[in-house]
Amino acid sequence: MLLALLVLPGLRAASARVVEITEIDLEDLTGLRQRLSGSRSGPVTLRLAGALVLFKSQSIPRKAGRKARKVLDLRASAIEEGLGEPIAVATRAMRRTGQERTYSQAILRRSDLDQILTAVTTSGAMVRQVVAVDPEGAELVFVDGRARADRGAWLWWSLGALCLLAVLLWKLWTLEAREGWYLAALQAAERNATSAQAALETAMAASETTEEAQAEVDALLAALDGDRGAVRTLARLTEALPRQAWLQSIDLRSSQLTISGSTSGPVQEVIDALDRVDWTASVGLDRPVVLDRVRQQSNFDLTLDLARKSLP
Repeated sequence: MLLALLVLPGLRAASARVVEITEIDLEDLTGLRQRLSGSRSGPVTLRLAGALVLFKSQSIPRKAGRKARKVLDLRASAIEEGLGEPIAVATRAMRRTGQERTYSQAILRRSDLDQILTAVTTSGAMVRQVVAVDPEGAELVFVDGRARADRGAWLWWSLGALCLLAVLLWKLWTLEAREGWYLAALQAAERNATSAQAALETAMAASETTEEAQAEVDALLAALDGDRGAVRTLARLTEALPRQAWLQSIDLRSSQLTISGSTSGPVQEVIDALDRVDWTASVGLDRPVVLDRVRQQSNFDLTLDLARKSLP
């Protein structure tokens, strides 16, 4: 059962059917729902027509490094203020030229994206991706259902690790109780032995058994030591999150920690809560927030730059 818990979430779904979305579909949502109603048995990838999306090429100095994402977010905010309505932004790094790096951005009205997702939901289809193809042929992703599936799989793996840890702790406690029983049996044998030879044989047998039990305990402690840091980090992050937020995955690379999750409240509250953790230097969005209108939740991806102090 534990093996199924760990393996099944990692399986991948079948390839998705591609559906082109045009301006006509936004004007005729009923027709769009009818087109998507035939996709109940599998996922769909929605490819937005170029007329629905504004494409922009952004050049940022390479020395900006990790701050490039913040620069792109600021420029997107300026565009949103100019339009006077919320927007959805998909970004992809394209190429490096000299001292600059070029990014391609696709900008879509948030209201248009919400209408498309609502039509998909009411038709019973399942969204695999919502993408737009820029003039250079690069795919920019607005919604990635595969990433959420991967985060769900990672959550299952984490739960499986916690279950395994609980089993190992129970086994450790059982071994400690068994060792105490052996010691009590040895003391009783020493008091009640009728001859020195019988007492000696009993003591030797009990000693050998105790050594075997201790070896099993040492092996379990060594096995536990490998998972303890990840479990402690997961627990500390969960404690820091607001009550209405849930953590789905963590990924530590060098001095940067990437986490994914969802919240029914403002994402800014999650960022402020994690920014107060003593071992984080800064917290920022790794990609734009995705609003799930059906579940009334916001799915977020955050990047935590770690301070010099090590993880818990």
